[in-house]
Amino acid sequence: MASRDDFTDAEWQVLATAPEAVGLAVLAADPVGAVEERTAMFEAWRRSAEQPFADNQLVLTLIRNRDAWGEEMRLRTSREEALSSLPPDETRAWAMDQCRQAMALLEAKGAPEDCESYGRWIVYLAENVAEAVWSGRSRVDPAERAVIDEVAAVLKLQR
Repeated sequence: MASRDDFTDAEWQVLATAPEAVGLAVLAADPVGAVEERTAMFEAWRRSAEQPFADNQLVLTLIRNRDAWGEEMRLRTSREEALSSLPPDETRAWAMDQCRQAMALLEAKGAPEDCESYGRWIVYLAENVAEAVWSGRSRVDPAERAVIDEVAAVLKLQR
């Protein structure tokens, strides 16, 4: 299993950015309830340290480090604001690129279990964002489902 020490700071940043990039792509796919969906992303991030990701040290380290980022969080907020002005397809393309980069790093430096757990964690976060607002319709909007399905494919997950 991979650990933080196996990655440079720049590589670790890629691993930390991909989950939020996917959350932003889901938000952009169906912007109804963006505040609730953003809140759901943060809550899911915290809950994911419990089950079912408590057994993967790499994912746990990413989860725990998020709360200690401080200045990085301020920069992330600025990036989110900039990305929110992009068309949804550009946000989606950026998110998929982040996922591809993250998986390439994990495939090169991690174990297959790291790739699987990391990918499932990102999909878990994305589904929580998508399910945050459903107001009587399907729990996940078709546009959000399309983003989640593409993420799963990019992350090479069997679904």
